[in-house]
Amino acid sequence: ILTAAVPAGAAATGRPLGPDAAMYPRVVRLAHNGAANGRILTTVTGFPSGGPAGDIYGSDDGGRSFTRVGRVSDPVAARTGLCCTTLYELPRRIGTLPPGTLLWAGSVGQGASDRRMSLRVWRSTDAGRNWQYLSTAAASPNAHGLWEPEFTVAADGRLVMYYSDETDQPAHSQFLAEKSSRDGV
Repeated sequence: ILTAAVPAGAAATGRPLGPDAAMYPRVVRLAHNGAANGRILTTVTGFPSGGPAGDIYGSDDGGRSFTRVGRVSDPVAARTGLCCTTLYELPRRIGTLPPGTLLWAGSVGQGASDRRMSLRVWRSTDAGRNWQYLSTAAASPNAHGLWEPEFTVAADGRLVMYYSDETDQPAHSQFLAEKSSRDGV
């Protein structure tokens, strides 16, 4: 998790990563990608004219500058909405996914008429340039939300996704849910 404290009254500094509105930034410094180790990658949930997408930006100068290196263009998200994306680098093999595989996931479907949300997962094996759909980690059984997926690898080697789940209303407004996998799917 990346956090920063800005003194009260401080002026905004820096440059936007791209031309489109963006939210939910996530950052990783590659550590399991051979020659790309040390590169900083960031993703934002962006809103280009073709529909929402996950833009991937890279920096080889310690974060002083970024260029777009890839984009996750999920056709389901383009039709039904996208929010709350995340980016994660696998530190070890999970099933057939080698160390260094990048995982990107987002909350999809909040803009659909039936609002059946899902958490869709994509993978990259070339440091974020190209992306392939991997799986749907969770799907809402009703019109309530699934939000903010985040990944980790548990001590026993399972890939774990944590996310906010609003599907058990009215008993629970929202709770933290967990899905795990030994093969990454």
